[in-house]
Amino acid sequence: MFKNRNLWAAKAISLQDGCNPVGIACTLWEYGCEASKNGSDTAAICNDPVFKLILFKIMDLCHISEEDGTGSQAFGQFSEAYTECKLIEAGKKE
Repeated sequence: MFKNRNLWAAKAISLQDGCNPVGIACTLWEYGCEASKNGSDTAAICNDPVFKLILFKIMDLCHISEEDGTGSQAFGQFSEAYTECKLIEAGKKE
């Protein structure tokens, strides 16, 4: 891994009390860029516990979950958001 990863882990833990999804998303971006710059490939970043913990906080703030353990609720939420975005893209919804 890379230098100061322990500090990133501490930051990911402290973000669990956060309430600003934009600020947390910026941290996710910064961490991903830092990991990439230090040699982590896509698979390594996607499986990195620091990256995942930050991502889970964003999911929490956006009320995305897998309550039934199958992922069907999360997929339903994804499907709904995707459909909404397609309508917005087509100018059929604001």
